[in-house]
Amino acid sequence: MADNTRQRGKKDADGELSLMNELRALNVKMDNMQTKMDSLQAQIESQMDVKINTLRGSLEKLISDGQAAFKSELEKAVKEMRSNLDLEVSIMSSRMDNIEEKMSKKDARGKLFDPDVSLVIVGLPQAEGEDLEAKVNELLREGLRCDPVPKLVATERVRPRGRQPGLVKAEFETVQDKVAVLRLKYKLKDHDNYKRVYVSSAKSHAERLMDFNLRTLLREIPSAKDYYLAGNGRLLKRSPAEDEGRRILSESAGRALGAIVNKMKVCPELSFDTFTKLYDSMVAPVLFYAAGVWGFDDAPECNTVQIRAMRINY
Repeated sequence: MADNTRQRGKKDADGELSLMNELRALNVKMDNMQTKMDSLQAQIESQMDVKINTLRGSLEKLISDGQAAFKSELEKAVKEMRSNLDLEVSIMSSRMDNIEEKMSKKDARGKLFDPDVSLVIVGLPQAEGEDLEAKVNELLREGLRCDPVPKLVATERVRPRGRQPGLVKAEFETVQDKVAVLRLKYKLKDHDNYKRVYVSSAKSHAERLMDFNLRTLLREIPSAKDYYLAGNGRLLKRSPAEDEGRRILSESAGRALGAIVNKMKVCPELSFDTFTKLYDSMVAPVLFYAAGVWGFDDAPECNTVQIRAMRINY
């Protein structure tokens, strides 16, 4: 009985000892696991810090690059605006200088253009910042072939109306210079650069108003077709010979136009420019022969030839 009790007590002691050993082993494992968890947490935190720092550096670099690009674009835009502004200021300054120069010339002259020694030039090409006096001198020298070239006292271009260039007023020193230029104006039609430029004598406002009123009265008179306003401003009675002369000229010009049309039909490859040159050289000189002495009047015979030329298909 006593032996059984001792054996049972010994077994209980061994069981407690084994349980204590297992508890100690488990405690050691728990400590190791805690150590590993602490180490893993420290490693994760370290890696997160590295990634956060890398991301922060990337963001800072991106923001810095964006600021640099924005600053560069802003500086470029400001520079372009400054350049455009300087250009506009330069243009406005140039225009103001031209206006001041014109005003100073006008003040220096102290008078308006004298119609007795002045001409009106129509169709002279216009350009920004042009030297009008040099352009008129070139017209006198190259277009009219004046020898010697008369001296200009003043030149002025009127503000244009529509698409056509503004007419030019030119004043000379003497009436003789003006008359000499008018006698050579027929040469302009033979010059390639000035065939669309026309020169006429200047008139005062009162003279232009009288001409306008006189033409208005003539249109209202039943027998107005029997009268015409001559180039010198005189009202003259039309003679039958003048109508007959224009009829003969229009018939001759019509025959010349017919010859051109036949040539165009035979040679269809000819261009409109060729037709225009043929018309200017073969039809117009005949149709407008001595037109300078016809006066200011309608010429239906000439209109018939011109309308016929406009209706031709090319």
